[in-house]
Amino acid sequence: MFLLVVGMGQYLKLLNRRQEARRVAMGLPANIKDISLMSVAEADKYRIELEQMMRASGVDAGHFNDQAFDDLTDFENPSFMYVI
Repeated sequence: MFLLVVGMGQYLKLLNRRQEARRVAMGLPANIKDISLMSVAEADKYRIELEQMMRASGVDAGHFNDQAFDDLTDFENPSFMYVI
C-alpha cells in the first residue's frame, strides 16, 4: 500500500509538470495555485497577483479561465492541476 501511495504521488507530480509545460506553451503562468483551498481574502489577493503576472507577460487575464465550464477532462483542461 505504501508503494502505491508513493507511486501515485510521483505520477500526479509528473502530470502537474506536463500541465505546467502546456500552460507555458500557451503563454499562461506555469505555477498556478488552487484558490478553492484559500480563504476569501487570500483568494482575492492571489487573483490580483495572477492578473499582474499575466499582464507583465502580455497575456489578457480575461482569457485565463475561458474553459472553466466546458466539458473537458482533466487532461484536456490546461488550468487543471492535481492537489497532492
